[in-house]
Amino acid sequence: MRFSLRLPQRQARLVALAVAYHLARPGSELDRETLREYEHGMAEVPAALEPQLEGDSATLELSSLQVTLLATAMSSVLSELKMYSVFDTMAGESGRPRSTAAGFDERLRSLFPAVAADPAEADALAGDMTMLRRELPLVRARQLIEEEQRLAAETKGSRRKRWRARGVDMELDADEHLLKEGSASLTGGFAPGGRLHLTSRRLHWKRAGFDFIFGGPRTLDIPLSQIESCYVRGRVGFYVLFVETTDVVYDFFVKAGALSPILIFHRKTAEQWRTAILEAKAAAGART
Repeated sequence: MRFSLRLPQRQARLVALAVAYHLARPGSELDRETLREYEHGMAEVPAALEPQLEGDSATLELSSLQVTLLATAMSSVLSELKMYSVFDTMAGESGRPRSTAAGFDERLRSLFPAVAADPAEADALAGDMTMLRRELPLVRARQLIEEEQRLAAETKGSRRKRWRARGVDMELDADEHLLKEGSASLTGGFAPGGRLHLTSRRLHWKRAGFDFIFGGPRTLDIPLSQIESCYVRGRVGFYVLFVETTDVVYDFFVKAGALSPILIFHRKTAEQWRTAILEAKAAAGART
């Protein structure tokens, strides 16, 4: 849903001032959750607004996100305008900027030339900015954003399923399937013991809950697409399953079953894991 704003020239210029203030702030267009730039943030507003600033009025279409960002920017600009005349008096003839915000002085005076002649004009602009902010459909915009976030969370949750067995709790995507699982120790058996799980998408290892002696990761996920080779090396009773990726080689001691002696790792078991991993990788490659 988009909100249509029809603004008289003075209000349109106030919006342009707030947008310029927002965009001048480092990181203002970064989503705090993903740390990526907004796909449709305030950066696309000037192209629609600037050509209309010389007319009697302007029409602007804003998304829910853009409305909330604009309201936040207006609050900051409001503080700047309220203090502008005070800082102008303090600056005197020194030429020092009346604001710490980059480019704010220049943008303010270009949009409202009267401020250059009389800094007290900024007080009147502050009053107009207050009224304009109150007219924004901010409540509805926030409601829509909350609804979008809730639906996104529900959709993400519906795509995943939990699998529990032997004390292991892991999430699988809706189209991800468990192919094989068993006891395994990471890095040659001298680091934590745990459980190894092969799914249709990845190789997942999780440290046993009681193993607190050794350091290292508590969980490990290796996407099948990153596995370059898989092989078995060792000697009688101590065969190791090696999983090689682009950057790292992981080695696992895999046990035949719960009744298998703790330090006996059979070649047959390791070879079964190797075959299963390579077959899963081939199948995953065929699907893509």
